[in-house]
Amino acid sequence: DEDIRVSSVQVDAVNVGAGAETCWDIFDDLLSTSELTDILAMQSDIYTLSSGQSVRCSFVDMGDSTILVSTLFLSGSLANMKEDQPLENCGGLLNDCVFNEDDVSVGESAAQYRWSKATIVDYRALSLEQSIDGVAYLFLTCNQNVAMDDDFMLLPFNEDFLTTEFGGACYEITKADIRGYGCENDVGNFWNSDGYHFHIDSSLCECGGCCAWNNDAYPSEDNFGLYGALSTNPSFTCASSD
Repeated sequence: DEDIRVSSVQVDAVNVGAGAETCWDIFDDLLSTSELTDILAMQSDIYTLSSGQSVRCSFVDMGDSTILVSTLFLSGSLANMKEDQPLENCGGLLNDCVFNEDDVSVGESAAQYRWSKATIVDYRALSLEQSIDGVAYLFLTCNQNVAMDDDFMLLPFNEDFLTTEFGGACYEITKADIRGYGCENDVGNFWNSDGYHFHIDSSLCECGGCCAWNNDAYPSEDNFGLYGALSTNPSFTCASSD
C-alpha cells in the first residue's frame, strides 16, 4: 500500500486549543495521560476528532526531543495506484479527488482513501503553523510502516506540489530510503501532473543528489505515487504485493 501524510516537527507537547481537532491535539491529549515512550511505541493508530472525522495519526521520534506528528491523507493499494485505476485516475496533488475522507477505517478497508484538495491545502497551512522549524512535510510510507527503517521518504511539502506541473524537477529530501539505499539532506528527481500522481523516479539521477537507489532500479522505476506497468519494482515495499 501507498501512504502519504502531511506532517510537522514538534517539541514534546503542543498547545493548539481545547478539543481534539487535529492529530496535534491528539498528541497533546495523549501526553496529559501517558508517557511519551508509550505514545511513540504506538507509532500509528486511528483516532476520532471532535468533528466526528476518523483519521490516522502517527508519532515518530526524530531525536533531539523532536517528534514528527503526521496525519494520513492518502492511502491506496497497489492495484488502485496503478495506471488507469481509481486513485491514479485522480491524477496528482494538482487535482481534487475524494475517497472516504470522513472515515479512514472505511478508506483503508476499501484500499482507497484520499482527502479533498481543499482539506490537504488547509492541513499543509496548519502544519506550517504548528511546526517548530517552520516547515510542513510530506511523509511517504508503505503499508503504514512509520518506523523509518525501510522504504520511506520525508521531504518538505513545497507549495509547488499543489500548484505546478513538472517532470524531473529537483526538490529537497530530508531523509529517505528506497530498497535499502538511503539519502539525507539532499535532492532528488520528482514528477507531478494532473494526468498522473506526484512521485519520484529512483532510476534517474539528474539532480546530482540522491542517486544511490539507482542501483538495482527498474527502467524508469516509479516510487511513492505512480506505478506504471513496466516501472513497478517488486523489491520496493509499496509495490511488493497488492
